[in-house]
Amino acid sequence: MPPAAVEHTADEEFRSFVDELARHPDLEGLLLRLRRGHDPDRHGWCDHSSHAYSWERYPCSCVRLADLVEQRRKAT
Repeated sequence: MPPAAVEHTADEEFRSFVDELARHPDLEGLLLRLRRGHDPDRHGWCDHSSHAYSWERYPCSCVRLADLVEQRRKAT
């Protein structure tokens, strides 16, 4: 185990998070749950209720995360 003083960049930590999600035993179900309800409205904003007070353009961060996890799984 590395010493506690070893620091990781945000990119390294995010990649390890994506890698961990890509190994999920029910990956298809996980991806469906991440994307559920995240659809573009007619103006190009994500219409999920979680964005009601902080709008996000579609694809929102949740959909982009699901896409990254799916790409990572296909790459391995």
